[in-house]
Amino acid sequence: MDFIYIKIPVSETLASQAHTLHEALEIALAAESAGAVIGWGASLEGVPDGRPARVAFHRIDIEAAQVDRARAVLRQALSAFGVAPGSELHFTQAGAQMLEVLGVQGWGPPQALGEA
Repeated sequence: MDFIYIKIPVSETLASQAHTLHEALEIALAAESAGAVIGWGASLEGVPDGRPARVAFHRIDIEAAQVDRARAVLRQALSAFGVAPGSELHFTQAGAQMLEVLGVQGWGPPQALGEA
């Protein structure tokens, strides 16, 4: 099994719909035998200047049998749900930590973490 996580920018709308989003992702993954939601919670922003950290993202953890299949299902389900631009899909490919970011035109291409 592989591990994937999603980071979605925090908003009032997301806060009120988080449970519905978790269910939608779980249903989409199960329908394609692509994985399962295994957890979620708050993710803090990176704070290099010593300011107090704040919750910046809602994080959702996924366990996947096939990363590419799960990523395709997740991208489609997240877009259909209408998550905000700036949402991130993190995964590992050939041992490298990878990232895809949702922009206003859709999901960007995978990039090695650190090249963002």
